Amino acid sequence: MSWAFAGTARARGWRVFFALIFALGCLFPTFSVASEALSEVVNRFVAKHPKARVGVLAFDLDDNRLLVAHNPKDLFVPASVAKVFVTSALLSTLGADYRFVTRVVTNGSLEIERGILHGDLILKGSGYPGLDDKDIRALAGVLVRSRGIREVEGEVGVDTSLFVPPERHFYADADVFGDDWAHTSGAMAYMGVVSPLSLQCNNIEIRVRGASKVGRPALVEVDPELPVTNRARTVSGKRARVYASLTDQGTVSVSGSIGPRRTRVLYKPVKFPEQLAGLVFKRALEKAGASIRKGTIQVHEDPIQGATEIASVSSGPLPEVLYPMNAYSNNTMAEGFLLVYGAMSTQPGADHASGIQALSRFLEQTVRIPKTQAELFDAAGLSKNNRVSPLAMIKLLHYMHANPDRFEAFRASLAVPGRPGTLSRRFAGNPLRQTIRAKTGTLDSVSALAGYLVSAKGNTVAFCVFVNQMGETYEAKRFEDELINALAKSG
Repeated sequence: MSWAFAGTARARGWRVFFALIFALGCLFPTFSVASEALSEVVNRFVAKHPKARVGVLAFDLDDNRLLVAHNPKDLFVPASVAKVFVTSALLSTLGADYRFVTRVVTNGSLEIERGILHGDLILKGSGYPGLDDKDIRALAGVLVRSRGIREVEGEVGVDTSLFVPPERHFYADADVFGDDWAHTSGAMAYMGVVSPLSLQCNNIEIRVRGASKVGRPALVEVDPELPVTNRARTVSGKRARVYASLTDQGTVSVSGSIGPRRTRVLYKPVKFPEQLAGLVFKRALEKAGASIRKGTIQVHEDPIQGATEIASVSSGPLPEVLYPMNAYSNNTMAEGFLLVYGAMSTQPGADHASGIQALSRFLEQTVRIPKTQAELFDAAGLSKNNRVSPLAMIKLLHYMHANPDRFEAFRASLAVPGRPGTLSRRFAGNPLRQTIRAKTGTLDSVSALAGYLVSAKGNTVAFCVFVNQMGETYEAKRFEDELINALAKSG
């Protein structure tokens, strides 16, 4: 992609930006500022925490003016701020109007008069992690009521050929992700198993509520709707000690005790998401009135040759799909989108390695971020082997801002202060808080924040703050808030 925006304000912006960065690297290898107020915020934090590694860079995108910089070319662990890389790659490649389409295909034929499908029904995964119970019921309704299918002679299967899911223990690979989180990731709701076909980001929500009277069974609701074995009882008092597990057959088992009218919500990751999606699909078909002769769910890792599409359901537009990944920092979504990007950039059947290669190629060839400034091992930002400089992050933010066709979509995918998500309780005292759009990042001893704000002058400012080796991160986040509030006031 050419970067010669000849004769435009954006071209001049890029020239000024890179000229400033060159001067920054050559003349001020550690620290340079254009504002005493911003300098004081950074200096005070660095002096108070001498063992912390701090990287800061902020740039006024409208006036092409460097606002503050500290160690802009040093490499830092970005934590979940790394999610903006796969966000920008998807928006740049697919466009803001792109929608994920989950299809139902068949390798058989329909005997319309009797409503018998001579063959299999296959649910084909698109990599969309937000597929839910409602979507599955809609597909079943189309097949039974509109297509007239009342009986399936074959089986209900799932097609996972879009990409190669990592091995179930892949995210416990310390060589790839580091020792600090690898041993727990696969069992945690924040890092579910990645699959081309999954429901609700591979997490089941289990809501347990105490009955009105002591001694009665507790009330259990499961989303998506699954069979439940309920051994939880209502007991006196206010305690809530309830436990849940998911069997390989897709049954939720709940036990424990809970006080009257008390509520406890549990989230359980799914180990085999494609099989669970197939089970939910099969049960939805049966509930809609179809008879399925075979009870097993067949997983097809290769494309079904000669299959015909007979139903489909679409996601919302891409920015709407990406928003929960960035606003809530959903790691399963990020890793799934990496594999989707790999499959679309190369060919179906991409794996994690080819996804990383495709993303790195986008950053190097399109955004012009050299490998020495951004080295990624995952898309979610969970790996402490990831290394990114503030300069690389600002380059990405500048690149997206310089492309109006995708900037608003990219900006809209980021978290907003005061709204549900990782920024819900931040920047409360900032009168310009609603102009802030940012991605947060947190790991043990790591805090990060990057995004955009509109200053009091009305200019768009791109900013990046990395703090590593911090110990407790709450003071780092206070520093981030103080600095962003100061940037908002700058003019």
